[in-house]
This record gives sequence, structure tokens and C-alpha cells, in this order.
Amino acid sequence: MPAMRWTELLLARPGLAKSLILLTALCVGGVAVEATRRNVELEQRNWLRNEASRHAIDLMGQTLNGKLMGSMSVLGLIEPGIKTAAIGGVASQTASVAPMLEAVGSSYGANGVFIVGSEGRITASWDKDGHNSVGIDVSVRSYYQMAMQGLENVYAAVSIATGERVLYFAAPVYAKTTNFSMPVGAAVARVDLTNVNRLLEDWKSPAVLLTQQGVVFAANRDEWVYHVAGTITPERLQNIKRLKQFGNRFDAAAPEPLPFDADNAVAQIDGKRFAVEKVPVQWNDPNGDWTLVMTSDLGQALPFERKLVIGTTTTGGMLVLLMLGLNLLRSRHHREQATLALRANAQQAEVRAQVRQQLAAFSLRLQQEKSLAALVQTCLGETHRMLGALQGVIYAMDPGSSSTMYLAGSFACADAPPAVLALGEGLLGQCAVERRPQVIEMTPGGFGAIRSGLGETRPAAVMMAPILLNEDLLGAVEIALLTRPDDAVREQFEEMIRLLAMNIGILGHRVRKEQVLPQVREQES
Repeated sequence: MPAMRWTELLLARPGLAKSLILLTALCVGGVAVEATRRNVELEQRNWLRNEASRHAIDLMGQTLNGKLMGSMSVLGLIEPGIKTAAIGGVASQTASVAPMLEAVGSSYGANGVFIVGSEGRITASWDKDGHNSVGIDVSVRSYYQMAMQGLENVYAAVSIATGERVLYFAAPVYAKTTNFSMPVGAAVARVDLTNVNRLLEDWKSPAVLLTQQGVVFAANRDEWVYHVAGTITPERLQNIKRLKQFGNRFDAAAPEPLPFDADNAVAQIDGKRFAVEKVPVQWNDPNGDWTLVMTSDLGQALPFERKLVIGTTTTGGMLVLLMLGLNLLRSRHHREQATLALRANAQQAEVRAQVRQQLAAFSLRLQQEKSLAALVQTCLGETHRMLGALQGVIYAMDPGSSSTMYLAGSFACADAPPAVLALGEGLLGQCAVERRPQVIEMTPGGFGAIRSGLGETRPAAVMMAPILLNEDLLGAVEIALLTRPDDAVREQFEEMIRLLAMNIGILGHRVRKEQVLPQVREQES
């Protein structure tokens, strides 16, 4: 039932239907754009994850697994001069060590190569710019500590000698030519960030390399270097200073925070949405893995032009489908309405046929009556049977007076109706004067008791009609109904009164006019 009401409402108000269709199509278009955006962004994030992992592998390939690290391992394992420099201290440095260090550094693009003895001081060195690092204590550096544990490692820090950000490639120097012997020092190469910077700068979106403490050591945006990812707490700042990884960089002022949250999958950078992916970089750092953070502009995943095409196409297609659906709904509704109309017409025709049969039977019964009293009682009885009348009265014109009517018959009246009723008296008398049928509908709390030919009563409705034969007023009829009559009931009532009038006229022709009243009074007495 509610669905039918909505259908009728939409079909009755085409403007509303078109507005709803347009709104629905726009919503579907928006959903299509949003769904496409989510799918494209998911694909881009998966792609970013693979790219970040590949770049991390490339970064480790250029460092821990690279040729320079291999050369440092060979130096510490098999070169006697290197072992002597590590064991004997500064005084034991021979003329053959420096050329060897220079050859390794020049071959692999290192800025400096040096040997650290067992006490943590540099005992031999070569520097591209001529800096002499011999005697510097690097025992606090993690690369030295890891090498003394027999582990090759890459360490990033601010150089004590140059103050620049560099990478240290450190390998153990063994006492013997086997890596099962005891480490007696470390062979270390110092390299600038050229390769790391090149790898980050080739990436079009923001990318940073974070230390274990979350400090930006390298980035493709220079202004982000030395910024810190996440919340900077006093305890965290104290740990950063304690490692001396950045020298005295943060002694005067605390570092600034990175302008986006690297822990979120999606971050706002320069007012744009970027996907964020973090992957570890394993350099055997005792303080933990480093982190490569790479981003990708999600706004480029689904450009506005493509969104416009998807939204317009989907909205247009949905508009066409919904309009076709509306037309189909309209056609179906019209068919249903036509079917209902045919069914209603058939029912009405059946009802009319039944009414005609009832009226025909009613006419036949009237024709069989031989007196006015019998006609009246038959008519009242049939109004009860056919129309559901609760009460009824029929008044006939007094042959001796043109202004009064006498009670010709009544039906189911609790109180005796008046024997005589003047024309214009009460509703029934007024109905006789006006010579037209009337229906008085009653509402609870509306009219009070109605003074009519039935006395004081409160029916649901009262129907009254004059009894007319051509232009002659023969009397008036009033019946009370339990329900309010519809047009069909009113028409049937009026037709019954016309048949009554005709039969009264027929009866009058049988008896001379001057004899009608005495005969009626004699029959009633």
C-alpha cells in the first residue's frame, strides 16, 4: 500500500519525480566517483608499498651489500699492514697503509678511509680534503662498537672531523686472516650522502630517511633535514643528544617537528593528501633499524578531469535508467488504473443491474397493492430492506386541504409521529414546499436533535423527498439511515419515490378522487 501511494504521488507530481531522479542520479554519480577514488588510491598505496620496499633494498644494496663494504671487509681480514696499524697504535703506522687507504677510497668514491685501533682511536687515515683524523677518539661511535663485535655495519652521523652528514662503512679488523679470530679494530670508510640524496631526489613526492630516533637524516626537501618525526618530548630529546650522532647540533635549540605525521597512512602535506609508506632499512645499527618514508600524491591518482568524466557518465547513465524506469512505472500504473477502472465499471454495472432488479421487484410489489396504506407500508419496508433505513414515515396530501399532509404510514418509530403535518413545518414540511430531495448528514457534537417527521432523533443521516407525480405534490417521505448515503443510495431512494408516486397515481385512477379520503380513513380505522 505505501508503495502504491508513492507511485501515485510521483506520477501526480512530475516535477517532484524529476527532482528525485536527478538527486538520485547525482548521488549515484558521487558514489561512483568516491568508489573509484578509493580503489585507485588503494592500488596506488599498494604500488607505493612496493616502490618503498624496492628503494630500501636499493639503499641497502648501495651500502651494506655494496662493493665498498666488501673492500673494507677484505682490508680488515687479509691486509697485514691494516692489522699492524690496528694493533700497534698510532706510532706503528707505516708508509704503506696510507696509499692503501687512498686506493680504496678513490676507487669507491669515499671522502675518507681510516683505521680504528682496539682502544677506539684512529691510528691511520686518508682524507680526500687532507684532514688528519689520526688520534681522534671514536670509541662512542656505534660503527666502531659493532665492528668490535665482529659485525659489518653502516652508520650515519655528523662527522667529527668535517661536521657534515656522512655514512660510515665499518668492518672488523681481525687479528688473523680468518673471521673466526678476535677483532682488534675497525676499518672504516666515510662517504657523503650523494647516492642517498640522488635516490631520494629521483622520487617526485616527499621522501625522508629517518634515524632510529626519528630524526630526518636525509630528505628530498633540504628544509626538512634534522627535523623530527612525531612528538618531541624532553626524554626523547635527551636520548638523541646522548648518542652524539649529530654532534652538538641540538645543544643550542631543540629540533623542529616534521610537518606531517609519518605514522599515518594518509597525511596532509602542503594542503594536499599524500599516501605514506614506511619501510625499515637494516644497517646493523645497534640502536635499531632506520626508516625510509616515501609518499605519493593521492590527488594525482584520480585527477579532476577523470572524476568529472566518471561522475558525468555515471550520472547520465543513471538518469537514463531512472527516466526509463519512471516511464515503465507510469505505463504500468496506467495499465493498473485501467484494469481497476474496468473492474470498478464492471462492479458498478453489476451493482446497477442488481439495483435495477431490486427496483423492478419493488415496482412489481407496488403494483400488486390495492390500497394507499399497503403501498406506503410496502415502500417503507423496502427502504429498510434495500437501503437499510432504521425508521421512516410517509405523509400524503390531505384532499380537503392544500396546505396540510396527513400520516399515511410509518416504520419502526419509537414515538408516534404527528398525525398531521403542515407544509413548511419542520424539515419534512419544508422539503415538500421546496419540492426537491434533501439529505441531512449528522456529525457527533454537531447538530442537536433534529425536529422532523420522526420526532427528535440522532441518525447518521436523514433522507427526505417529495412525492411528485408530474407537477402534483402527493406527499413526502423521510427515512433515517445508520450510515451516510452515497450517490448510488440517493439515486436509488429517489427512484423508489418516483415509483411510489407513479403507483399512487395509478391507484387514484381506480377510485374516484372524492372517494379516496373516506376509503383510506375507513381502512385505517
